[in-house]
Amino acid sequence: MVRRCACILLVEFQQQFECVWDSACTKALSTRGGLNKKPGEIERNVKDMISCGGYYLNLERSLGPGASLVLGLQVAETL
Repeated sequence: MVRRCACILLVEFQQQFECVWDSACTKALSTRGGLNKKPGEIERNVKDMISCGGYYLNLERSLGPGASLVLGLQVAETL
């Protein structure tokens, strides 16, 4: 459920500030974030989060605010 919220926040942030994820973001996160992940893995995870965030936002637009939170834990967090 926390991942759902993070995905939605990421998409809303991108929409509000009209920004996109690029290699500079990946480099900053991999060198400063302490994630111990390779840049390719970071980019894949962020792209997945953006895709899921768009899905959850569309779901909330159709069903109402908070709809993605009431799905429960049985709904898969990945596509």
